Amino acid sequence: MSLKTALTACLVFLTILAASPAQADAADYPPEISGEIFISYQNEDTEGDVGNRFLIKRGYINIKRRLGERLTGRVTPDISVDREGDGEGDLEMRFKYCYIDYSFADVSVFDKPHVEVGLVHRPWLDFEQSINRYRIAGLHVPRT
Repeated sequence: MSLKTALTACLVFLTILAASPAQADAADYPPEISGEIFISYQNEDTEGDVGNRFLIKRGYINIKRRLGERLTGRVTPDISVDREGDGEGDLEMRFKYCYIDYSFADVSVFDKPHVEVGLVHRPWLDFEQSINRYRIAGLHVPRT
């Protein structure tokens, strides 16, 4: 996906999430905005020069909005620092999630059936993060 297409898609979804639901007051469905940031601390000793620094590894901004009784939307940009190539040191933005979710009524043995359309999440990640809340965002091994 090109940058122009990604930005256009993001603007469309943000507009949908920011708009008031048609059948209810905006106060009934306020947007939920949250974030998460991953930082690291580095202490390096290279040729007698000691360096201490904090680095931002990755950050997420979650924007969720209930659009109706059964319809919700979510946009989550993934922001990180480019560590290689021509744009080294620049901020990069990718989409982690960008989807619309429709929930159906319970059917027989199916509890809370729903369908997500767009750049959806994988249930495995929710499971994995529920059993181990710590993760390694990057590992720096000094050269000898």
